[in-house]
Amino acid sequence: MICQNCFRTNTDTNGVLLNNIEVLERLSIGMHFGKALSSFPHNYSEPIVITCNECFQMLTCNEKNSLNAWEFSWCSFLWKLMKSLDTDNDLYLMWKLLSVSLRKFWLTSYQSVCREYDVMISLNSPPSCFEDITEKGNHIDRLNSSGNLLNLMQSCNENCYCSVICPWGCTEFVDECGYISFNRFLAVKFPHKKMPLSNKSINIKYNNKWNRTDSNIFIGIRPDYLQSSYYFMDKMQWRVQPCIR
Repeated sequence: MICQNCFRTNTDTNGVLLNNIEVLERLSIGMHFGKALSSFPHNYSEPIVITCNECFQMLTCNEKNSLNAWEFSWCSFLWKLMKSLDTDNDLYLMWKLLSVSLRKFWLTSYQSVCREYDVMISLNSPPSCFEDITEKGNHIDRLNSSGNLLNLMQSCNENCYCSVICPWGCTEFVDECGYISFNRFLAVKFPHKKMPLSNKSINIKYNNKWNRTDSNIFIGIRPDYLQSSYYFMDKMQWRVQPCIR
């Protein structure tokens, strides 16, 4: 099934269900279709819609603090940006900025956008600039917080080098990285495009606190940031590169 709002699919091209997404039929009662990140017409009146959990939360939320919360609006934000792209360079760049884990959700929908401009993309082409370290980061956090000596030893063995490169060139362990908003990074990479939402209107919950992104956060970013990957001690299994979580 495909979400009618962010156009993510819950299966891959082989029909296998994807993780971390649930797309269901839902009653449209209580949904606010006039929101900036809504793909529905303002006067949409059908009783049933098909949406993912994130879009459902975004469309039904009317609380001030969680309005435009990034944890629910990120997928519709990305789709709105994808749909607005209209050049070969921008279409390729957007796909390069998505990790393979995110590409699986949008492969079919984004290919339809690219075909309008004779741009060919696939799941692994062009290569992604980012590695998704969500599962690794969560795994290391669980080991570290267990208080078990064997788990701590395992954590040290699996997380024995700084594998993440930050936009200013330094490196860090996956469990000690700070957090930088992806929507702000996209605004920097597409300065000529109007973002689906302004950075000031997006709320991000980090360490149980609501925050908005600093508009000047990427001052001084390295121009070669997205190309600055290498292998720690020349071991192919120890890659150091830009990451998302």
